[in-house]
Amino acid sequence: MIRKIIVPFLVFALMSCSKKSDTLGENSQFDMEQITFKEQPLVLLKNSIDSSFYNFGASPYTPGFEYPKDHLVQPWNGADSHYGYSYFSKEIKGIARCYEWDFDVIGFLVDKKQTLVAVTAYGSFKDRKTFEDMVAYLNLNYGDPTFQDTSEAPAYYEWTLKDRIIQIQYQESDELTLSAGQPDITKSVHQVSLLVFEKSHADAIQKTEMDNFYANRTYKTINGNFSILSHYITYNEKLSEALFYYLGNGKKMPVEQQP
Repeated sequence: MIRKIIVPFLVFALMSCSKKSDTLGENSQFDMEQITFKEQPLVLLKNSIDSSFYNFGASPYTPGFEYPKDHLVQPWNGADSHYGYSYFSKEIKGIARCYEWDFDVIGFLVDKKQTLVAVTAYGSFKDRKTFEDMVAYLNLNYGDPTFQDTSEAPAYYEWTLKDRIIQIQYQESDELTLSAGQPDITKSVHQVSLLVFEKSHADAIQKTEMDNFYANRTYKTINGNFSILSHYITYNEKLSEALFYYLGNGKKMPVEQQP
């Protein structure tokens, strides 16, 4: 769930520090198209980490990002109890940037060895057209999406590249401001989130999800800011068909038919 935002939503972001500073803040932002997965979140967020929401003891960092427990028992993922840790920045205007668009929060997911696995960034924009312009830009750079919303007003897209999965999602909500003695003010909030997930880790997660399903007929996927929408049966019709095929036939769908 995205914190400090009225409606939960998801997404993508490529990142890297665009200035020479080793830390991020008001005078230093991520170049979201230069991520290498070698970045060190705790170094980058030294002066901007969000410690207000998760404040346990003396640690200024978020607690472990807990991967669904059902995935973490034998034989799916060994004896691990957590996927890793997630770290988020404070809300700082322009802390992350993709082409000409600035985002106000950035978050990192690392594995238990502190290897960077995924980066997400999100922010609010003036209208839906900004989201559509972002999609056009991503299409220009990465080709046609490999997975997308098929509704009349698409709200998410995904591109699968050789080394990463890129995802963008749009959410519109109403924000209500109440002031004593003043009329209530309602305005539309246009939220865009971006996610980039290192592909080998994303593939490993999906394998865990599927192995778990074939073992006990229960399908669960990673939740929260780092969710990959194509892993959700509510979004991915072909995945849903594969799971129901197994439930109905007691065997896996033929490879040529699998999503």
